[in-house]
Amino acid sequence: MYKRARQLLDLGFGLTAAVLLSPSALAEMCTDPPTAKGVEAFCGIDAPEDIVLFEDQFLLISSMAPTKHLFGFSLASETVAPVETVLVPITAEQNWGDASCSLPEQILSHGLDLSRRAGGEWQLLVVNHEGRESIEYFEVTVSGEAAPSLHWRGCVMAAENAQFNDVAGLPNGGFIATDPITASLQLPRMLLGSMGMDTGRAYRWRPQSGYSAIPYTDGAYPNGITLSADGQSFYLNLYFDGEVRQHDLETGETLNRVAVNMPDNSTLSANGSLLVASHDASLFALLRAIVSEASERNSIAFEIVEVNLQSFETSVRYRSEGEELGGGTVAQPVGTDLYIGAFKGDRFIRVR
Repeated sequence: MYKRARQLLDLGFGLTAAVLLSPSALAEMCTDPPTAKGVEAFCGIDAPEDIVLFEDQFLLISSMAPTKHLFGFSLASETVAPVETVLVPITAEQNWGDASCSLPEQILSHGLDLSRRAGGEWQLLVVNHEGRESIEYFEVTVSGEAAPSLHWRGCVMAAENAQFNDVAGLPNGGFIATDPITASLQLPRMLLGSMGMDTGRAYRWRPQSGYSAIPYTDGAYPNGITLSADGQSFYLNLYFDGEVRQHDLETGETLNRVAVNMPDNSTLSANGSLLVASHDASLFALLRAIVSEASERNSIAFEIVEVNLQSFETSVRYRSEGEELGGGTVAQPVGTDLYIGAFKGDRFIRVR
């Protein structure tokens, strides 16, 4: 959710960073597991803010903490480890982003989006906050039952004075992204946002023409953004407005809206509903959590709210009082299970 970063990936231009899933790197189940029935915790990742599912076999997980990589979770072996991440210069033909955007020296991952490109390649978009504000393109590859690896395929610098939170890829190679609060005057603007004043907006980036602000998306801390299954609209979470909206992709027009308290990230489920992580916290509790260490758990209560995308009615799929995990930011469904990450803490959880 929030974007406070420190040094993460100390790599020079032209070097390769590679950490393979190996027994020495695997993380065990947490030593202090949750006591709630049907809830399991997995440690080894600090601040696991966003989670996506790859090929129904692996979770790819961002870490808003001083680490060197994104992380993977094998559903078969239930193990956590860094994902092999390859940062090397690429040719013009390999570049999926802006030709003027150079290889990053460092990466701190925030929002993630996984999709298929027109050519069939798996594309992972990563919001990067370390050293610069950018969207990084990665190709996800896998051989047999081996763990996936990430190969850098270009980048796009953030829109002017923007500090992106979440991103969603578009079929033409572009993307949409949220700018909750802009890169300057963050604390004052967050306080204004908590009072319902507009602080940010969503942007669209097109390979041919660059950025444009999406009309009608201004709001109080735009947070998660998710493309609809048909690619014609998107779902936008306005955190301090307490609302989830559906917008037309081309015009920005608001098509539907529903009240959800402090909505963070969203995920489409197999049955076509939208799963929204929703916080239940005071502004003081949020600010205290934001300034804490990445691995420090908090007790922010949260819900996973299910939005029926036909009726736009809501129901609560899961609620936590913050004991097993505080400040849940995303719920990735795998079958009937939910894998839930958080913007701070030393774990993610599985709810069965």
